[in-house]
Amino acid sequence: MMAQPQVNLQKSILNTPLTRRSILIGGMTLPAVSMLTGCGGGGGGGEVESDVVIPIAPFDPDTTPQIPDQGEKTEPEQGTEPIISPDAVKMNVGIYNFEYNSFVQLRARRKVSKGTAGSVLVTNKDGTETAWESIVDYVKRSVDHRFVLLYRGMLTALAERPPQDYDVTFFTAPEFYWNVPWTDFLNTDEVLVVADLFLELVTQKVRSLIAKFPECDYGKLVLLPGTIAVLKPSVNIFNKDGSDASTDKNPILEATNHLVCVHNLSLNDEHQRPAYMVWPKRTVSWIDFIGDRRCDRGDELGNNASNPDLENYAHVCTLNGEEKLVVKIQRVSSDKVQAFDDYGRQLLDTTFNNELIEGLPFGINICLDYAVASTTTDKYRMAQLKNTEFKLDFVISAGIRLNAKNYQDASTVQYAIHNDGIQGSNQNPNQV
Repeated sequence: MMAQPQVNLQKSILNTPLTRRSILIGGMTLPAVSMLTGCGGGGGGGEVESDVVIPIAPFDPDTTPQIPDQGEKTEPEQGTEPIISPDAVKMNVGIYNFEYNSFVQLRARRKVSKGTAGSVLVTNKDGTETAWESIVDYVKRSVDHRFVLLYRGMLTALAERPPQDYDVTFFTAPEFYWNVPWTDFLNTDEVLVVADLFLELVTQKVRSLIAKFPECDYGKLVLLPGTIAVLKPSVNIFNKDGSDASTDKNPILEATNHLVCVHNLSLNDEHQRPAYMVWPKRTVSWIDFIGDRRCDRGDELGNNASNPDLENYAHVCTLNGEEKLVVKIQRVSSDKVQAFDDYGRQLLDTTFNNELIEGLPFGINICLDYAVASTTTDKYRMAQLKNTEFKLDFVISAGIRLNAKNYQDASTVQYAIHNDGIQGSNQNPNQV
């Protein structure tokens, strides 16, 4: 049986200002659904009441790709505690993580009868032919399935521990939550034709999802529902000498891997919040577009204006070895922060409003960005946030660990919350 998602529940009372070490251990070992109270600081002791596993399904790490070696585990410096103002707003904050193996597909692409509308006929090595459902039908069905899965997980978790106990609740899913395996694509045309469709469908689904949890019934809720990654052609990719690197004969694709942040908060109060926002990943890892094997390093590219400090080159990725589907992908993405009103109209503001709740700003780091372009250290990413002095750091990933060094100069961060699509959130229980 294939691995399926799980939701774990840990009821915690964390009212004491934690040391930097405690903060990071908490982030590393948080179960899938965790309740953190007193994120604004405050007095009192720490207490863990109970652990509860909600049986949605088991998380199976045996079916996942090998996690890249990330070197020795690091420990925080002694005495580097977060700076908590005595006048800071004190809140009870609920954190729910939905764990899901992002590299396991529960509803694979279907074989269909020859002649089925939109189907693709493939000649196999033995000379036989297989008809596959259209990539559009497959993507629509897969996104519908992920929507139902996440909706069921949210209902289960929020019923187990009602979010009304908190001033605000965050619910997360991992990186690549909405994707299908790249090995299911048969050619480059299929990869490109569903890119915009994927982005539109995921936006529609997460907006529909948050609408099912109104503030009057569930309290204030912010949803960070994992990412969707797609590939698009681009003409704005250059060599180091300024010449065009991406041509018709030798295209280099642009990766869009972003999270659509939605919430159930009022759009008509004094805070003037956007209805939803897009937070993009800046860098492409060699396992982001993993098919039959990891990506290789290709030609050097000129710096990307989105972050000229980052090394840029082309990844050479084999999405489907059997079909000889190989693509080149620019390492540094040009995807931008976007904000929209309730009618889906893009707003002029080019910053991410990470203070949807006054007094509780939060940061988001998507996988490799956490290591090389973090919102706690990278000036270009920090410039995209409304408030750089955030208290919660959400690391949405698939194959990266938390690192204490990220927070040595981030004096306002009190909690790091990790949801990983390969490891889950309990990947490092032996950290000291």
